[in-house]
Amino acid sequence: MIDLQRYLPVAQQVQAVISQVLDSRPGTSSEYVQGWVLRGTPQNDVIFYAVLDAGRIPKPEPFERATHQISSALGGPRVYWGNSTGFRIAVILTPAKRLPRLIDLPANLPSGRALIGLRPDGQTAGGKWGDLKHIIVVGYTGSGKSITTRSLVYQAIRQDFSLILADLDGTTFPMLVEHPALMTPLAGTTDEFIGALQVALGELEHRAILYKRAANFPEKIEEYNQWALASGQEPLKRVLVALDEFNSAVTKTGGPDGKLGKLAVELASRGRKFGITLLLSAQDFSKEVIGAVRDEVGVMIAHKVNSENVARNVGVAAAAQISERTPGRAITNRWGQIQAFYLDKSHLMVGAQSADGLTPDEKLIAERAFSETEGKISLEVLMGWDMGQREARRLQDDWKLRGWAANDPQRANSVYITPKLVDLLTNRQARQTLTNPVQTRQTSLTNPTNRLTA
Repeated sequence: MIDLQRYLPVAQQVQAVISQVLDSRPGTSSEYVQGWVLRGTPQNDVIFYAVLDAGRIPKPEPFERATHQISSALGGPRVYWGNSTGFRIAVILTPAKRLPRLIDLPANLPSGRALIGLRPDGQTAGGKWGDLKHIIVVGYTGSGKSITTRSLVYQAIRQDFSLILADLDGTTFPMLVEHPALMTPLAGTTDEFIGALQVALGELEHRAILYKRAANFPEKIEEYNQWALASGQEPLKRVLVALDEFNSAVTKTGGPDGKLGKLAVELASRGRKFGITLLLSAQDFSKEVIGAVRDEVGVMIAHKVNSENVARNVGVAAAAQISERTPGRAITNRWGQIQAFYLDKSHLMVGAQSADGLTPDEKLIAERAFSETEGKISLEVLMGWDMGQREARRLQDDWKLRGWAANDPQRANSVYITPKLVDLLTNRQARQTLTNPVQTRQTSLTNPTNRLTA
């Protein structure tokens, strides 16, 4: 537990410096500070806040600009401007924790989750796709913006998402132009951007019809898929709609009130419940473009940007202070500073991707089930292989959604791998050579005629 008492002398010195700086600048004054707060964080940081009276200050911008002078006067500690729950100047009193300059994206990705980067406390920034809502990535050339965007697309591919991609400059996703996960050809013009969003909204309407047919009245994709699996219907895949250089494309099509802008707002406002995630990336975002979708965005990832205005527009003012010598460094609205995971684009090139989508660990589990348990992957079996209960349940659920596992009514309704996974393990030659009971006993578990159509 942090002993805040030992930081009181430092906090008093910081208070005096902040007051002096505010009293020396036009448009600011220490008279507008209504309170001083010293607080510890779960990450063992100590933060000293100057809380401003939002109802009295003439304009917040001069106070925000004062953070640079405050940092210089204090000798360089991290000083941030906060406006999410009122106006505050925050000074980090504890030394900055050093982040590595390069962190590779983990090879074994957790099912159902997106990994974004590493926090200074060593914890991973990321979460369940649905909980993250929609995502914005911003940063100028060389900052790491494209790498972060491709990393998220790669993770979606590994988790068997369907993809809708748009790349105005043709430099972010060219290696994916023939990818089988694409629901529509890679968009490269503003008209194609509009067409891509129309396809996404068409898929949304199709899913809305399917939801109405489900007996459990689903409000999100997880609930629909639970019903689908129990009813012998085909579960829905998540969809990632990734639009690169979105700000430029919207500007060229009439701004937020143009056709592209309106389609993006509609998809952002309705897509989440149907398992559709919108990923918008650009070198900069105008206040008007970001404002149209801000309420539906859960994660802002800001790499180094060209100006303080851009940083303020995405609500992460500190992004303008990121050093040019730390590509991949980013400031987020949910986890603060992170080092975003690095993924070489070669992983997305044709021939470099796993044709079956199995991770090395998944392949080992599937092979062991095939050879040792006649394909059975019950919780008892998986936990007997040193897998935690939560991890085992997550693997079962993920494999069921991919059609790799199913409950077998003929064998106590336990979970077994399906012929689809067996085919992957045997390089799709199982139908000619396999006589294992896994195939003969489960052929009735996957019925392609069960798929609902609009």
